[in-house]
Amino acid sequence: PKKSYYMEVDDQFMQWWTEELKQKPFPMNWVILILKNLQGHPEAPRLWEKHINNILRHRLKFQSTTHEPCVYKRNSIEDLQLMLRQVDDFLVSTKTIEQGHAI
Repeated sequence: PKKSYYMEVDDQFMQWWTEELKQKPFPMNWVILILKNLQGHPEAPRLWEKHINNILRHRLKFQSTTHEPCVYKRNSIEDLQLMLRQVDDFLVSTKTIEQGHAI
């Protein structure tokens, strides 16, 4: 995040901290600096868009289409592959089920 944000420790966080992560408890009045984006954070949508576009374009070699940036295409040796992204839901279209699983 561009701006510093802090979170006040509550009972649910403390339970997760001590039981799941096996960490020592700390005072309930403490606040914690947020280092990574959280759902509901003002910058979350923009950072998610940047993150998923980086994966689709650079790692998976898809290109977003001109008129619909949430529709991606990739030409493989065998066929055209399409991917539709709606926030964190994806629809993949390939010629065979094996190509779909390979993505």
